[in-house]
Amino acid sequence: MKANQQAIAIIGAGGHARVVADILTRVQPTRRQVFFANTAHDSWNPSPLFPDDPTVMESVPFNIKGWHVAIGDPTIRKEKIQFLLHKGWTVYHAIHDRSTLASTSVIGDGTAVMAGAVLNPGAQTGTGCIVNTQAVLEHDSRIGHYVNVGPGAVLAGSAEVGSGSEVGAGAIILPGIRVGTHCVVGAGAVVTRDLKDGSVAVGVPARPIRTI
Repeated sequence: MKANQQAIAIIGAGGHARVVADILTRVQPTRRQVFFANTAHDSWNPSPLFPDDPTVMESVPFNIKGWHVAIGDPTIRKEKIQFLLHKGWTVYHAIHDRSTLASTSVIGDGTAVMAGAVLNPGAQTGTGCIVNTQAVLEHDSRIGHYVNVGPGAVLAGSAEVGSGSEVGAGAIILPGIRVGTHCVVGAGAVVTRDLKDGSVAVGVPARPIRTI
């Protein structure tokens, strides 16, 4: 890559970053990528790879047009995105070309939407979310900032998930149900009642087993 060539910067070099890099390659094939991470996924060698360090980010000799934080942990992702926004740098989404987005759905800055995901009319995400492979946000459902929605999970109509929460693979949140902030919904769970902030819930129907 030539110095000063326009580039997208990706923070992270693990498995999730590998998926995001593929999405961005598909949707912006002429825009090269640079990576910032202190370790990389064992089976992947992204290049060029720079240390995840603010001083390095400000000094690399590339014309970075936008950033995406490709880190699975919601707490770390929030920290990184807030740093970028504080610097006034542009934060991109990564939206797979084989996802389905209604014209009235709303995608927050820095959100990743994977292949096969569906956001139906009125669905909304906050900043820095992950809507994973084949996940569904039905009409008028909402997720807050820095939420992870696992592969194949479903938020039925008007369901809501609070900021910082994680919804496991294949979980279902029934219509109109609210999951609080910083909750964890286990894989395959079916949430039939509202969950208080910080709840960890598993099973069918989902029952809170502890509080974070």
